[in-house]
Amino acid sequence: MTTKWIEPRQCIPMPELERAFYDQSNYFYLKRTISRDGYNPAYPVRAIYNRKLKKNEVFDGIHRIKVSQDLGLDFIPIIIEDIARAEAIAEGYKANRTHAWYNTMDKAKHLEALANEFKVTGDPKYSREKTVGRPGYLHKVSEKTGEDVNIIKRHLRLLKLPDSVQQMIGKGNLSYTSAVEICKLLGTEKEHLIPGVAEKAQNMTKRETASYVEAILKGVHHPFKACDLCGKGYPKERISWMKFCPQCTKKLRNGYFESENVEPVSEFEDSETPFMDYVNRLEEINEVREKLGLEPLKGLKPRVVEREVQG
Repeated sequence: MTTKWIEPRQCIPMPELERAFYDQSNYFYLKRTISRDGYNPAYPVRAIYNRKLKKNEVFDGIHRIKVSQDLGLDFIPIIIEDIARAEAIAEGYKANRTHAWYNTMDKAKHLEALANEFKVTGDPKYSREKTVGRPGYLHKVSEKTGEDVNIIKRHLRLLKLPDSVQQMIGKGNLSYTSAVEICKLLGTEKEHLIPGVAEKAQNMTKRETASYVEAILKGVHHPFKACDLCGKGYPKERISWMKFCPQCTKKLRNGYFESENVEPVSEFEDSETPFMDYVNRLEEINEVREKLGLEPLKGLKPRVVEREVQG
């Protein structure tokens, strides 16, 4: 490959590798460096020639070409490679992995672009039958980029999340690991809860998010969010600060607990709820702390429930 010097206006960025969440500080640092010292010929941009557009599509050095165009440079060094478009996207992806910080959502979109390119080309070597149930293009993407198939699959799944959640991930408000856990709600009857769950997960660890999502999928709620009246966990359709399950809320509105024909109950009907598991553990912990002469831990206490007398 020989390096040529051409005008920056003859180059365009490859659209499959454009970034939406690039760190602006890196861009302005690159611009100041080139403005002060000139373009370093040791770092030529790499491109393929687009015959339809009659332009050189840059896949390695997109921001260098943009800076050169902004500064109005006369010539820049470039290497025009004679490779397939899919190969160019893969090379650009690997370059982005090594040059600077790579945003999770940008990475996911670039992997999707590469996967779509392999879908179009189609290679019988990577048929579904030969890839243990996974689409062949995922293994092709893994082979060309060096990424693990499972990592590629997780990133592509992030693109199925609502746009608002993708923005949270791209801006760094929602971690990648928490987003992967939230993806478990995709394709379920609780999928409409994803935006609310993502809002709460911004202040939660990956483990807390996993527990939160698992509770929703199982039809119960987080131990600390169980109903204050009956002690049972419940799937909240609205992720909020409510402390009563829908059944108890309805009974409160109808004056059920103010009925004259009720008697107190000292224990809950279902002692296997997450809430009661937490209470029982807390009591065991306090017994040990009492033997050690330590102050007991404070926690949630079960409330007395009144129910209607049968007969």
